[in-house]
Amino acid sequence: MDFAKVSTLQKTDMLVSFLDLQGFGSIAHVIKDPVELFTFMNGWASTIIKEVEGTSGGVLKFIGDECLVIFPEDSVDSGIGSLLSIKKKTEAYFKEKGFSCKLRVTAHFGEVAIGLLGEGSFQCVDIIGEVVNTAATLGRGEQGGQFVISPQTFRKLSASVRKNFQKHTPPIVYVAKDNLS
Repeated sequence: MDFAKVSTLQKTDMLVSFLDLQGFGSIAHVIKDPVELFTFMNGWASTIIKEVEGTSGGVLKFIGDECLVIFPEDSVDSGIGSLLSIKKKTEAYFKEKGFSCKLRVTAHFGEVAIGLLGEGSFQCVDIIGEVVNTAATLGRGEQGGQFVISPQTFRKLSASVRKNFQKHTPPIVYVAKDNLS
């Protein structure tokens, strides 16, 4: 996605994905020099960027050991394919470097607002909407280091890509009532 072409605020349907490295704390504990750690993590960022560059999607931003990636509606299949590849390559990258990290990938599809956020030299392309929040919290706490997609995303996939996923129903839990005596 060419973010340089985003100049006006608009609504659009997108595949929104968060990538979250599980186990980053152990890396930071071993690589104490911040410049060395930055360089090491930049190698991981390059893996993601190279994978997404071959699609019509885009890397919106990195936030430490997390990344936000988006794909337009007509690229949901290729976007999910790219994300599956990123997960595999990320885990291989860290294993090769001696770390046992997993990449948690979440993906949700729906309407977002995309535009320039901020002002002056602090202006950048960003997305906002309930879809973004849902993608960020999808399956949190239940599937650490796994690839989790929403039903909305699953319904957008072709039959051949759907074969990579299975339905998961979380266990039943009970929550205390507000009026405890």
